[in-house]
Amino acid sequence: MGYKKITVGADRFLALNWANYAFELFQIQEDQDYLYESLKSYLDGEIEGEETSRKTANQLKRLWLVEDDFQQLRLTAQSLKYTLNPEFMSILHLGMAMNVFPIYRETLRAIGLLDRIINPIPKQSIRKRVLEMFGNTASIPRAVDRVLQTLEDWQFIDLEPNKVVIRTIALKDDQFAAWCIAALIFANNSTGINLSDLAMLPEKLGIQIADPRGIIQTTNFVKLSRNSQGLEIITVSH
Repeated sequence: MGYKKITVGADRFLALNWANYAFELFQIQEDQDYLYESLKSYLDGEIEGEETSRKTANQLKRLWLVEDDFQQLRLTAQSLKYTLNPEFMSILHLGMAMNVFPIYRETLRAIGLLDRIINPIPKQSIRKRVLEMFGNTASIPRAVDRVLQTLEDWQFIDLEPNKVVIRTIALKDDQFAAWCIAALIFANNSTGINLSDLAMLPEKLGIQIADPRGIIQTTNFVKLSRNSQGLEIITVSH
């Protein structure tokens, strides 16, 4: 898949605290304009420069404060016991980001695929792979660097000088794990993914889902069935 341009606003660093605040606003039953202004006001106190604050607010708005093709994911995330498992909040942001922003999706794929052949991963190799997917080459390296900075703050990777190391994350909460699987299905533009392929999806980085079959049986987010070839397929419940 190729892209003619980066999705607007996908070149900002998104601190975990800022993304968490956007998610908290998502819980409030208020007009979208009101929620956006609340987010913008909050970021004005966090970020120097009105233009930078506005652009960051726009990206966080697209992550949590709009209604688009991924609203089902947002609404399902809303039902999770995130207050009991705040350490997994970054899972929700990652799942939304890989779907909402092509630059995140392709950067995650590049990291995951490169990790299979080299560790630590050279940053330049990640930039090169993502550059191959987009026509707007001038802005891609900086955008990739902001994504990497964000992923480190969300604790999915560690950044070394010109290198990237993936962190291992044991996702033991069944509901969060099921939601993560649903986000991966959406991100792969698929009606379903093979159960046997789940462990190798590059977008999930170091997230480990120990017993996907058991998890699927305990949730109504995703379900397991067999296709005409007899393969076990995970699909999103509607």
